Amino acid sequence: MSSCLFIACEYELPTLYSPKLHKPDGREINVFQSEDDLYDLEIIPGMVFYDIPYYTKLSNIYDLNFRYTEERCQRLYDYLINNCKRYKKCEIWSIWLANCATKRSFKNDIKNELKNLEVISLPLNELTVDTLKYILDSDETPKKLTLY
Repeated sequence: MSSCLFIACEYELPTLYSPKLHKPDGREINVFQSEDDLYDLEIIPGMVFYDIPYYTKLSNIYDLNFRYTEERCQRLYDYLINNCKRYKKCEIWSIWLANCATKRSFKNDIKNELKNLEVISLPLNELTVDTLKYILDSDETPKKLTLY
């Protein structure tokens, strides 16, 4: 199993490329200053993993490339405050991806994981950096933060 962070929304969000990972036009950078650059904050449309639709019904899915640091968490907070729409649903997920041999066991693993899902729901104006830290800086999954 591997951890996965993603965002799901009722609406489209702008792509956020890291200047450490991408050029301004979106082309990837292949030389890095340090390994930590690989985990800089990026929000890119699309499903990196095929099992994401089993977790959410929302149609706009974004890969959240992110390894927690206080600075990255603050940047994510700023991004969400500036781009999320009040009274429209946006979910930030922290999950473990299933690693199964068959589709049946795959669905059962997800179903079992979601029995332990911790959900926090907040209006966008009540979002704090500490709430993001709680959701994203932990190996305890699954967690879902719903903003509206």
